[in-house]
Amino acid sequence: MRRFLVIILSLLALCLVLASCEDTAPYVVGAGYDTDNNLILEYSDGSTLNLGKINQKGEQGEKGDKGDTGDKGEKGDKGDAGENGVRISKSEIANGELVITYTDGTVQNLGKITQSEQNEESFTEGLDFYPLPDGTYAVSAGNTKYLEEIVIPSKYNGKSVTKVPDGAFDGATNLKKITIPDSITSIGSNAFYDCTALTEINCEAQEKPAGWDSAWKNGCSATVNWGYTGE
Repeated sequence: MRRFLVIILSLLALCLVLASCEDTAPYVVGAGYDTDNNLILEYSDGSTLNLGKINQKGEQGEKGDKGDTGDKGEKGDKGDAGENGVRISKSEIANGELVITYTDGTVQNLGKITQSEQNEESFTEGLDFYPLPDGTYAVSAGNTKYLEEIVIPSKYNGKSVTKVPDGAFDGATNLKKITIPDSITSIGSNAFYDCTALTEINCEAQEKPAGWDSAWKNGCSATVNWGYTGE
């Protein structure tokens, strides 16, 4: 477009010069494009001159080079270690109730957790029991996960306790000792996973029952005492 304007202005200037001259030679009186985009000059004597195609629009410039990749952002600050969080500092039974003290000083009373007699068998209250389709019960930690020692009963409500589900005592980090009756015919995988303080598992069974998962003690390094009689 700029080139076109320069040409038009030049031609008009030439017209003015010729008009001021006494010479009667034809001079340009107009300029324009025909339907084929050719530049046509029109002279004072009525004649025309085709100057051919002259682009009004400039050609597209070359594509610029790709910019450099931006700098990588700085790495975020590392989060606080878990050890800085609130955790249990002490657990104790006071007046028959389980009391938990946390590292931030707060205290939580979880209610009655005592050794009780049921069907002439001593076991740890606070365990959770779940009825199974065969009429027996499954058992898991419940509130006893805060205790150091747990005794699982062979019967509950007069029916056999036969199963410890997957992960039943997972995360019982205070647990040091647990007794498992020979009525337990099934223990799921990772039943004692992350029981980091557990050192003694007393089993009344003479050997691992076939129904116990091969990974029942996964994540736990406790010693297993088979054929335990309570002595």
